[in-house]
Amino acid sequence: MALNNGQKLRPLVGAEQVVQQDLVPFMRNEGFSSVRQANVPAMATGDQGGIHPLWSFAPTRKGCFANASEWKKQNGTKVLAVPYRFAFSSDGVLNLGYFISCSVTGTANYTPAKADLLQGLVGIRCNPKDFSAYSANKQQRIRQRWAEHNTRMRNHQANSRANADATNKAIIGACRSLNAANDRSLDQILNYIRGDQNAVDPHTGQLIMIEIGASQYWMDQNGEYYGTDFWDIATGTDVVGSFGDFYFTAFEQTGGSFAFNPGDPCSVRFAPNSTDAFIVKYGSVENISPPYNPLGCDGTVQIVEENSLAAEMMLAPNPVDRFFTITSNVPFDARTRVVVHDALGREVIAPFSVTQNSIEVDAAALTPGAYTITLYTSAETVPRRFVKH
Repeated sequence: MALNNGQKLRPLVGAEQVVQQDLVPFMRNEGFSSVRQANVPAMATGDQGGIHPLWSFAPTRKGCFANASEWKKQNGTKVLAVPYRFAFSSDGVLNLGYFISCSVTGTANYTPAKADLLQGLVGIRCNPKDFSAYSANKQQRIRQRWAEHNTRMRNHQANSRANADATNKAIIGACRSLNAANDRSLDQILNYIRGDQNAVDPHTGQLIMIEIGASQYWMDQNGEYYGTDFWDIATGTDVVGSFGDFYFTAFEQTGGSFAFNPGDPCSVRFAPNSTDAFIVKYGSVENISPPYNPLGCDGTVQIVEENSLAAEMMLAPNPVDRFFTITSNVPFDARTRVVVHDALGREVIAPFSVTQNSIEVDAAALTPGAYTITLYTSAETVPRRFVKH
């Protein structure tokens, strides 16, 4: 770390180099001259035994070196200097240091003082209990710090995940809300174009689409929907209806009449009074009084068939680029006219020409968008919607 910060550090060197780099300049400055020096392996071995039991949190290389150097002064003073160096190293980490023990005596006492100092340093032995206690304490502290660090990291990770999850949920929720709003808008546009609106099937509770403004509507056995503002229906259509708690299904057609068979429950038999007659209307069966059939009713329900411009009229193509045509099996009369309004309800100009069974409308001048065209005849007023590309 210090090297990365630009600090100048001493590399790992031997004890004799410590003497040359540190001790020689100091001793010469004090007036001493070097006599001799030599490594002391026995002392290094003793020190190695002391540092080896020290606990390390990672694989560590441990080493000791010792050196003895002799110095003298012109006044007869002699010095024995013993530097001993220790080093701990692992991948990317180096910890080193050294101590110096000295004996300063006169010439007469130098030899025994030298022997005593060296013998004392070589004979030093560390108390294993002290090292064990130190290592246990160090190990406990390191493990505690790692546990605290891991706890902080887990909490940080949990908070990060919670924040990320909350952000993702908010984004997904916003996207879903936007998609739902877009779906609703698209459904409204499509319903406007098709002229549909939502309704609920009274028997199944399912959502169905019916013609806008239709207060009565019909669904056959196949789930196909027929809706109109008019009560009459065309013959040939499968009919499903109800009267009170009884349900029935058209199973036979004879001319303009339908015969009905009780449907749900199958064990119920529906036998109308012989002086009554029934007529099917969208969504209901009504009792007609006075009887529509004065000769009595044998269970055959009379259907009045009337052609309706609203039911027969078709508009194509839709969407339109330039021209579109309105056709109908019901002939258009001389008073027939059409009026076009934009989405804001403003009347716009759209030239048209009327024949007996078709009306051609020129939409070339209209701007792209949704429009309503209303057909006025002497008998009916029929609105339809179309889209201009």
